[in-house]
Amino acid sequence: MVERRHGGRAETHGSVFLRSAAGARGRILDVSSRGVRFQLAPGDRAAAVDARVAIDLRLDGSRRRWFHLGGRVRRVDDDGRMVVCLYAVPMDFEDAVQDELLAMLENQAFEHVLLVDNDDTRREIAAAKLRANGQRVTAVATPLEVISHLGESRDYPQLVIIAHGYPETIADELRDYVTIEHADIRVERA
Repeated sequence: MVERRHGGRAETHGSVFLRSAAGARGRILDVSSRGVRFQLAPGDRAAAVDARVAIDLRLDGSRRRWFHLGGRVRRVDDDGRMVVCLYAVPMDFEDAVQDELLAMLENQAFEHVLLVDNDDTRREIAAAKLRANGQRVTAVATPLEVISHLGESRDYPQLVIIAHGYPETIADELRDYVTIEHADIRVERA
């Protein structure tokens, strides 16, 4: 078994289901073609260190599928984080990890902003200003489009900007969603 730390790791999002640990589930923190680190759901029990596990893993993003993998638990932290070193993985899993690594490098080159504004003209002007400042911008009109983008794209923004055109309750709900589901993404109101 190759050590996980020797492969390029992509900080990404996705779901993990441990079939051999009483159905424990979690969210991916980072992944390589040799291993995965994830946060268990509150209340779910971790498998023991050195235990062999069967896991189902799905990277977020459009047209992603579940991968059925096997591995060995290498670390379990007190806060519910686990590291599983994977056994031989299929080529399509390695390709998916490579796609995640490339997307991560592209995201690091320029700050990616997800702009949500229901006014077409104001959204276009704001997006143009952000691009002129060297930021990559994805502009959407509704909070539902934000949720869809975050759930279906591997191209994660570092910042979500919510226009003042939305009522405070809608903006607060969207902010709460992003903060809970994607804690590493900043949210601002502009």
